[in-house]
Amino acid sequence: MMRNIKYLVVLLLVNQSCVYQNAEDLYPNSSCDTLNMSFVRDVYPVIQVQCNSCHDAANQFGGVNLEGYENVKQYAFGSMTTTINQPTGGRLAMPPSGKMPDCTVKKITAWVNQGAKDN
Repeated sequence: MMRNIKYLVVLLLVNQSCVYQNAEDLYPNSSCDTLNMSFVRDVYPVIQVQCNSCHDAANQFGGVNLEGYENVKQYAFGSMTTTINQPTGGRLAMPPSGKMPDCTVKKITAWVNQGAKDN
């Protein structure tokens, strides 16, 4: 009996950890402010969470290093926005865990369109 209770507790904990919720799904009418995008505030935190586990100095999968502004800037005006939107030319969609929320993609794209400044 105790063994069944332990399995039930583990099952409930695992089930709770599989919930995926983002602001766009929870609050579909919320606005996405893309004015005055900042690398430090808006872009790099996303890259650190979504990209750097595979694309940092130690793990340059596909030869891509997105650690730090100078490295990110190399891809900003090239493949970055295409890769997070609609990949072409045999490129894989990034991140491989699934498409980023639309607002996040819009913010990164806006940052690039605003000159990809180191701010």
